[in-house]
Amino acid sequence: MRVICLVLMLLLGAPGAHAGAWPRGEGQAFLSFSQAHSADPGQRGGTPDSYAGLYAEYGLGPRLTLGLDAGHARDAGSWTAIAYLRRSLDRGAGRHRVAAELGLGARGRAGRRAEPVLRPGLSWGMGLNTRWGPGWAGVESYAEHRVESAETALKADTTLGLKPRPGRMLILQIQTGDYPGAAPYLRLAPSLVQRVGRHGHLELGLTAAALGDTRVGVKLGTWVAF
Repeated sequence: MRVICLVLMLLLGAPGAHAGAWPRGEGQAFLSFSQAHSADPGQRGGTPDSYAGLYAEYGLGPRLTLGLDAGHARDAGSWTAIAYLRRSLDRGAGRHRVAAELGLGARGRAGRRAEPVLRPGLSWGMGLNTRWGPGWAGVESYAEHRVESAETALKADTTLGLKPRPGRMLILQIQTGDYPGAAPYLRLAPSLVQRVGRHGHLELGLTAAALGDTRVGVKLGTWVAF
């Protein structure tokens, strides 16, 4: 099963709310707050898992983006916070966008000392024209190296997005990962994003495991761009 998941990650790309391979415009900022709950339908009476996420980006220049990716799992008592710098590798012309990034941060668990984390990443994306409206496709991949334990977690998310009308987005994300001490997973995460006001969006999403996991969940998020 581990080999199957890694092969899928490579097929989906060597490398949502995230800009992925597209840089933030110079001087532009983006904030996203999300809350996700998931549970195993086969375990009756169990307590759902809960995860709160914070994502922020700021455009330092035409090709350089500064970001923060943080989250907290309430039930496990674990947290992660990574600051990163992403640089566009393309010249901004043509359909394809490619970017590389390097993140530094820490991860921890209640009652334990925080562990430093090094996270390089590679992203690819391109715009799409469809009969239902403009859209995009992208792949974001990361290798999260945990310095003290010398363990490495692999993650790759493939995203397909569509804008059927102004202010509305339909998104399908295929999430894959291989984390130390856990089975490799593949999840499907569709979501609907609706503009609210001039600068905000609301996101309502679902998650369903297809490989290595049996949980299903729901996600509610807010986006603010300015």
